[in-house]
Amino acid sequence: MIFKRLAIGWPSLLSLLLVLAGGGITAGCATYTETSRSLQERLVAGEPEQALQILEKRAGGREDRVLYLLNKGMLLRLAGDFAASNQVLEEAKELIDRLVVISISEQTAALSVNDAKRSYIGDPYERILLHLYKTLNYLALADYVAARVEILQADLALGQLSEQERKLGAEGIMRYLSGLVFEQTGERSDALIAYRKAFAAYHSTGGVAAIPRSLQLDLLRLARRQGLDDEVRRYRDLFGVESLPDDRTRQGRGEVTVILGTGLAPVRQEQSINVLAGSNARWYRVATPFYPPRRAAPEVEIRVVANDEEVMAVLGEDLDNLARRALEAAMPGITGRALARLVVKGSAIREVEKNDQLLGIMANIAAVASERADTRSWVTLPARLHFARLYLPPGRYEIRVEWLGSGGRVLMSRVYQGVEVQPEGVVYIQDHWIGPWAVERG
Repeated sequence: MIFKRLAIGWPSLLSLLLVLAGGGITAGCATYTETSRSLQERLVAGEPEQALQILEKRAGGREDRVLYLLNKGMLLRLAGDFAASNQVLEEAKELIDRLVVISISEQTAALSVNDAKRSYIGDPYERILLHLYKTLNYLALADYVAARVEILQADLALGQLSEQERKLGAEGIMRYLSGLVFEQTGERSDALIAYRKAFAAYHSTGGVAAIPRSLQLDLLRLARRQGLDDEVRRYRDLFGVESLPDDRTRQGRGEVTVILGTGLAPVRQEQSINVLAGSNARWYRVATPFYPPRRAAPEVEIRVVANDEEVMAVLGEDLDNLARRALEAAMPGITGRALARLVVKGSAIREVEKNDQLLGIMANIAAVASERADTRSWVTLPARLHFARLYLPPGRYEIRVEWLGSGGRVLMSRVYQGVEVQPEGVVYIQDHWIGPWAVERG
């Protein structure tokens, strides 16, 4: 019998198997950062279909299912298949709902192997952005009823987050988009409420400077329309606005709302500390994720032009910064679990060493090899999201979007032909320019 030949009892054998179990996911964990870069390189090349092929080949295991669906949903969206994108994102949302309560077995695996053994459910901001992109897909499909349903679901999802999670949950841009949808459906009171919540979310994270200028004007416009003079006065003083926006200038006009992504989300990498210590000369390893510093990239502004009218887009959300802040907030828990694993794995190794020194060495090697950082994140998101709103007389337009670098130099220009503007109607233009500097190398 093999058990007799190894001279090892059941407790020690189970401890050894628990440690060795980590080897099964080591390769996948080690290559996730490279998979992320491969996806992003195809996107920089303008090849979302090829990125989809890479994703399908490296879909990962059961614990990576949500992440696979999030990335697939975004790639389908970038390929222009908004309906399929929403089907996949809905599957991700339903799976997240089932996985929010982490099972005892997954908690044990995270403490005995590594964090990547846990099913990925996304950071709070990723779970809210799932609703945002479903809403944007519905708007692209001109399904405004479904878009309204989605923003109501987003409101419920935001309500389930803690106060700290909401500060890291992309609440500002989600509330702002909700206000846009409510305005389109003629629910101006609900739109004003959504804009107020967007104001509060932006203000809580960055003060008045963080509040998009277009949101400031929307608050003033709707508050004035509803005769809320005190609120109008407060906003005018806070925002430093002299002339008030007037709804009458929009009468008979239609709206073109432009929603633009730039760049790509940062890719998590692994950093580790390896120490040889103790009377038995054991290796100890602690691995944690990190984001490399931002690459030098041009400061990009976006100008939207229609005939003689133009407007500068406002920054709705810096998702690159949000991702970094979310990881920073999670680091105490990540580090705590890594240190706890040192204790668990060390105990298992000592049990094995009591019976067989050679097996103890093998167990130590397996324990070190299985200690990997969880570098998973939604890497097909843009680095930043921008909004622009134009109010135009009815007619057909050529809308030009220009991404501007330093000195107003045009880095990229895209033209949207035959944009039909109807009286009191809304047309959405959505796009994502990545730029050649978007992929970071470790």
